[in-house]
Amino acid sequence: GVCQEYIAAGVLLIVLGIIALELLDRTLSAMIGASLMIGLLVLLNKTPNLKTIISWCDEGTLGLLFGMMVIVSKLSLTGFMDLMTYKLIPFCNGSKYRLLYILCAITAVMSAFLDNVTTVLLVAPLTVSLSRSLKMNPLPFLTGEVLFSNIGGTATLIGDPPNVIVGSRLSDDLTFLDFIISLGPAVVLMSLPCMLVIVSYYRKELSGPLNNVEDLVKKSNEGIKDPELFSYCMICLLMVLFGFLLHPVHHVNPAWIAISGAILLLIFSSPHDIEPALESVEWSTLLFFASLF
Repeated sequence: GVCQEYIAAGVLLIVLGIIALELLDRTLSAMIGASLMIGLLVLLNKTPNLKTIISWCDEGTLGLLFGMMVIVSKLSLTGFMDLMTYKLIPFCNGSKYRLLYILCAITAVMSAFLDNVTTVLLVAPLTVSLSRSLKMNPLPFLTGEVLFSNIGGTATLIGDPPNVIVGSRLSDDLTFLDFIISLGPAVVLMSLPCMLVIVSYYRKELSGPLNNVEDLVKKSNEGIKDPELFSYCMICLLMVLFGFLLHPVHHVNPAWIAISGAILLLIFSSPHDIEPALESVEWSTLLFFASLF
């Protein structure tokens, strides 16, 4: 009865505390919590079968994240992110502030249409590399990217795991466009004060002009590493996004659209060797959410 609910709530709070304090790996913490919950059910003679346990997982959320991870992993192989980063330099006019604004804006937009965890994994290494080339502290830019990945991811159905969970549970009532219309204005409003906080806090690190700009401008003349794969990625990604927008018409779960796009991309790009694409999937993240469910 009530005692059981308190015990379950206590286990949940302990797991969340361990995750927040980073005492253990977050996926391991979630798995321990899930195991404890199942163990309590066994002690209470309410042992669930495997089918029931699997039904507790939100397959819509896990499927959507998996599909988008495959597409993004393929896109990262094309050199698109590197090229886009180097192309930004001429627009900065030697200003670190302007570089910060551009990187944060790109991160926010990418996080809205990819998942924000994957976006940070793509953008952060490039930012560190860029900072080393320009001989500047990467911390202000990384901090901005982390904040704006969460801000931008809030705007759409697929940008943030909580949005994915809500959208998959209410797929008949909330569409991809509903998220943008409802949350888009709030995202725009919160962007300005967050940027002001970053700029004021890192005023010292952002002072002074950019260095070694000429070397990076030369790199911006390089093209996409794999144009054919890039074209496949963009076609599949646009088809997936278009499918999300048409949800009020076809009422297909967004997870199926994302997985279908990933499968189609694998068929065109690497039909005989999909292991590298599967290895790049963040299985720990998927297992983390499955354990929390």
